[in-house]
Amino acid sequence: PGRVGEHYERAGEWLKAAEWYMRAGKQSQNMFANDSAIAYYQKALTFLDQHGGSDAFQQKLEVYLRLGDVSNWLARYSDALEYYSAMLKLAEENGDLVAQAQAWIACAIAHGFQGDHHASLENAMRAETVARNADAKIEIARSLWMQGTARFRVGESQAALSLAEQALADFTVLENQNE
Repeated sequence: PGRVGEHYERAGEWLKAAEWYMRAGKQSQNMFANDSAIAYYQKALTFLDQHGGSDAFQQKLEVYLRLGDVSNWLARYSDALEYYSAMLKLAEENGDLVAQAQAWIACAIAHGFQGDHHASLENAMRAETVARNADAKIEIARSLWMQGTARFRVGESQAALSLAEQALADFTVLENQNE
C-alpha cells in the first residue's frame, strides 16, 4: 500500500495518496512495524489536512487515534497524548460526541501508562459523561472499565470492583467478547 500511496502522491492525487498511506499505516501497525506506521499515518494526515476539507473529518479522527495508539506502544506517551488531544479538539469542533468519548478514553489510557492515575481517572470520568450524552454504549462501558482500572491503581479496590462488574455486565449485554 505504501508504494501505491507514493504513486498517487507523485500524480498529485492527494486524497487517494492519503487513503493508501492510511492503509500502509494499518498494515505496518498490524505487523508491529511501528515507526513505519507512524511515518505513513503522518503522511496521510498531512495530505488530509492540506487537501481534505470537511470531507476528511472521519479519516483524520482515525489517523489521530491510530497515531496515539502506536505512540503508546512505543512508550511515547507525551506524543500519544498530543495526538489524542488533537483528536478531541477535532471531534469537539465537529460536534462528534462518540469521537470525543473515544479521545477521552484514549487519554485516560495514556495517562495510566504514564502512571498518572488521577489524570487517568479524571479523563475516564469525562469520557463517561460525554458517552452517556451520546448514548454510546461501548464507550460508556469502556469508560467504566478505565475508571475501575484507575481506581484500582490508586488503592480504591471496592470502587474498582464495582466499576469492573458494571463494565462486564454492559459488555456482556452488548455481546462484546473483545472487551
